[in-house]
Amino acid sequence: MQAIKSVKLMVVILALFLMAVGNVLADPFDRTLPEIEGLPGMQLQWIGKKMAINGLPMSMRAFNSSSSADQILDAYQGRWKTRGSAQTTRSEFDGAQSVGMEYRGHYYSVQAYDVSGGSQGVLTVGLAPAKASPDFSTRFPLPLGSNVEQKIEAIDNGKRMETLIVTSQQSVGSLAAYVNASMRRQGWAEQNFGNTQPGHKERVLNFQRGAELSQIVVIDNPPAYPGKTLMTVHWVKN
Repeated sequence: MQAIKSVKLMVVILALFLMAVGNVLADPFDRTLPEIEGLPGMQLQWIGKKMAINGLPMSMRAFNSSSSADQILDAYQGRWKTRGSAQTTRSEFDGAQSVGMEYRGHYYSVQAYDVSGGSQGVLTVGLAPAKASPDFSTRFPLPLGSNVEQKIEAIDNGKRMETLIVTSQQSVGSLAAYVNASMRRQGWAEQNFGNTQPGHKERVLNFQRGAELSQIVVIDNPPAYPGKTLMTVHWVKN
């Protein structure tokens, strides 16, 4: 089946979910989450069975269906309305339609959009709102004045992974130089594959420390964050 490939769609999905639930536990992987059952004829594929966005534990599955987005959302909304005290909400954000439900301590969300021959989307489950604040903390070396916009964590094949979306007012060259020096001080060795050289508006740096791997991409003035420098960190931990 086709997987969800659009970065824009993923941003929409996260935005919709974080508008509904923005609070976290101390350890996002301490909780086992329920699943949203697929509809008849729906093809499902895990995006992440154990994930956390800004410290909020969640699981996500992509789906393909021959039904339209409206039919998918109508089916889930009708199914959820039979659950007594469960309240459903319906919304649209940047072209993606969504239906959500808070039920027994969890928040369930279905996002869908129409494609040729049917629809695609994502089934997401996370904790219901709590009193804690989002957790953007990280052990990755970041320069003063930088801001973590998103922190995405996952466990895959027993390894914990962390992706950071970071913005800064520093230049591409300054950020790349800071990361390079900081990583070397912490025992990381720079890998030469795929790296770009100074002077570019985009820098790619790869490092390894034992079984740990990291890739850092630094981009000048991206459309999503005009006037800033964007740094994306992909870190595969022990």
